[in-house]
Amino acid sequence: MENSKEMEILNEIETNNEMEILNEIETNNKIETNNEILTCFIWFCLGFLATFGYKIHEKSAKIFVMIFTLSGDQNTNFGLIFEIILISLYFSGILIAFLLFPVSIFWLQIFLNITCFMFLLMILPSAMLVKLTPESAETVRLIFYILNGFCSFGIGVITMTGASLITDGFVGGKTSLKLLFYLLSYPVAEFASDLANNFFYSFYHGYLNGFGKRLAKFMSYELAIILLIYLVTSFLIYSFGNYKDPNHKIWMKSNVTNKTNIFKKALKVFIRQPKSIFLLLISNITYGVFQIYSMLYLVNVVDGQFAYLTMLSMTVSVFDFIGRLISGLVRIRMEKRLCPDDSEPKTEVCYLSPMLIIWLLVISQIIILLVTCYSLAIDLPGTLGSFFSHNIALLMSCFFGLVRGLVGSIVYYRASNVKVNNILEVIIDDVLTSDDVNLVKCFGIGFYVIIEAVTLVLIKITNIYFIRLVQRQMQRH
Repeated sequence: MENSKEMEILNEIETNNEMEILNEIETNNKIETNNEILTCFIWFCLGFLATFGYKIHEKSAKIFVMIFTLSGDQNTNFGLIFEIILISLYFSGILIAFLLFPVSIFWLQIFLNITCFMFLLMILPSAMLVKLTPESAETVRLIFYILNGFCSFGIGVITMTGASLITDGFVGGKTSLKLLFYLLSYPVAEFASDLANNFFYSFYHGYLNGFGKRLAKFMSYELAIILLIYLVTSFLIYSFGNYKDPNHKIWMKSNVTNKTNIFKKALKVFIRQPKSIFLLLISNITYGVFQIYSMLYLVNVVDGQFAYLTMLSMTVSVFDFIGRLISGLVRIRMEKRLCPDDSEPKTEVCYLSPMLIIWLLVISQIIILLVTCYSLAIDLPGTLGSFFSHNIALLMSCFFGLVRGLVGSIVYYRASNVKVNNILEVIIDDVLTSDDVNLVKCFGIGFYVIIEAVTLVLIKITNIYFIRLVQRQMQRH
């Protein structure tokens, strides 16, 4: 009897222990799931803040330049040159962040604070425009130059650091999920900024009728959105950043200068992906040419061209989002389909590779663009109106947006898909340990951010050149 009681007690204790273990495992799983959701939200906010801030900052700069031009304080060349200066500062921020502090949460937080503060101060010159006088014009311009310069540089830093920190192993969450939400934030932010542009165009011709007051309100509304996202993002980054961990401190100090060997390995991995490099370049360039062509067509053919151009941009953003979402979900699904048994090779059956499909879409994009440009060049009667009509322009925007999203997503996923290898697989200089892989991924993502920034600068300069040509033609007529 005593033995049976002892056995019952032991069984009860074991059962309780098992229940406690199961409850602990379930609790840990819930905590991990919540952490993953929050980290995904952090990177969505970071991407949204960088893109929305850049777009709104760019638009506000154009508004200020237009006011200075209309008031006779500056000529039209001033506005175009200033746009080139701003895009150059944006690129400088990306490049300096990549070289000096690509994975530093500390510096990311600092530039978030500085940039947000500069955005807040942007209300000052916009409010001064309400009572702009010849005496105050010089002061307003000086404040305008300084604030816009700092904002451009800060947004560039946030863009690079936010993308590179996706591979931070000290912050919870899967890299693939964080990357998915970060990429999805770009078209969402562009769509939101286009909605704001519609508000701007509603009073585009109202300069002589309270334009300064409306501009101040416009800036205040946009800053309210930016400040809200900034506060949420800063709080979450501070909560998840393990600043006391000595290993995390060492990781955050990593850059090109003190991790030269790993940087060289990342550069080798990057060079071995020529298909992705050319794919991103061709896709961005063709989309940029489409933007320029749309602008030229709308200026010459369509009444109310500014609002219609915004509608085309919003259409691109919607299908860009769809393309990124499809590519990201397919990639995550493919990762789950890999064989879990380590004894068997992790392979998958694919009759038509995703990269081949993307290349076919990009080639189709190029053909459509060439046919469209040719129809304008030969200037046949009815050709331009029949081929590049409103409906065709919308369909082209859908297709170009979808391809843009698919390309951007698949390229960044390939950059973040670097695996650990050993001396038996590669030569000693190419060995990637578990400590090296995350930093190699960081540099790889950074390379693609720089490529996109370079194409953005080139497209911007080309666009400014064509805008100048259009202005000269309009002045002659």
